[in-house]
Amino acid sequence: MFDSSNEHPELIWNENTRKKVKEIIDKEVETLYQKHIKDPTAKWNTTTLSDDYCAYGDSISGELVVGGVFIRLFVENPGWPVRHPKEFARELIEKVLELMARPTPQIEMVTTAFVALVRNHPNTADQLPAQGYLPQFCTNMGSQKPEASKVAILILQELSENQFCCDALSQLPCIDGIMKSMKNQPSLMRESAHALKCLMKRNTGELAQQMLNCGMVPYLLEVLDSSMNGVSNGAAARAEIVDALKSAILDLKVGTKIQEILEKSPIWAQFKDQRHDLFLPAARTLAVTGAPTGVAGYLTEGMFNPPPMSNQPPPMHHDAAGDSFQPPL
Repeated sequence: MFDSSNEHPELIWNENTRKKVKEIIDKEVETLYQKHIKDPTAKWNTTTLSDDYCAYGDSISGELVVGGVFIRLFVENPGWPVRHPKEFARELIEKVLELMARPTPQIEMVTTAFVALVRNHPNTADQLPAQGYLPQFCTNMGSQKPEASKVAILILQELSENQFCCDALSQLPCIDGIMKSMKNQPSLMRESAHALKCLMKRNTGELAQQMLNCGMVPYLLEVLDSSMNGVSNGAAARAEIVDALKSAILDLKVGTKIQEILEKSPIWAQFKDQRHDLFLPAARTLAVTGAPTGVAGYLTEGMFNPPPMSNQPPPMHHDAAGDSFQPPL
């Protein structure tokens, strides 16, 4: 390994690093040798090594390192199995929160790294609720700082797919923050809608009550009726919103009230019966059942129907002698 060159999220080892390590070792050996000439019992004092002796000095110049991981290289290779994934997740989320408070150009790369970590290593998010980080993201969704608001919803929509995080978020006042994020970050409407859908799937009365209290149901109807300019996938965003509203209707406490609001809206009548799963990205869509929609005029009508089959027997044929026979099926 010493003579090879490697570059991955946890190591940059090249000719410059190798040369610097040799120089440091040679210098320390010579120093220790001179000490032994005077005192054979002298020991090597590693505390004498200063930052100037760092073999990584040239390699990490300009690199962002969090938890011993080179963030640039991790973003390029998010599937890399880091040695201490939970510690890396903790230090990474603390770096995210630090940058949300005082945004710098590094915030985008750090956010991308955290989202990639949770997406490729889902278990790393299991510990986050117990560590008390989630309320800070709920608060920052409604932040007046656009960078903080954007980062909060990007991370929240990823954490909402984790069972432990979702259960914890369902106990927090997060619905108003999601609505503010939708208003302040319209280009991230799909991400906000996805987070909302995942949370509402938990079917907790607290979240449905929050939707009523903050006026989110009428707002979502307005969103469904809008053109969604600037949204990368408006159809997918609508699908997520409809799914979230359908989950809210199932709530035992306030589901009836939400349904009454929806049934009074002609907008809801246009969307409630459509096959919205067809508009979701493939990575987030469950297997399509293949059943016909049964609603005339929809684009999917008849799409999954099998070709017609005849139940009649084949016609009778006659041979040269005039006798009739039926060919085998």
